Amino acid sequence: MAELTEVLLGKTADDRGNSPTFGTLVDLSPEEVVIKPAKLETPALIDVRVHFPRLGFVVQPVREAKL
Repeated sequence: MAELTEVLLGKTADDRGNSPTFGTLVDLSPEEVVIKPAKLETPALIDVRVHFPRLGFVVQPVREAKL
């Protein structure tokens, strides 16, 4: 997966209350995934990057709907 790809990040386990995270892939290594979260209704005051462990998470590219 190339950097700056829009991705969906979700847990692999069947956790209740688990919501996927959408954002732009910034870095991908064997140990972690780093994304810039999707824009919120109210813009953040700082530029945020979120780090997730690779273990227990699945990263999938977001595919645009073809209508």
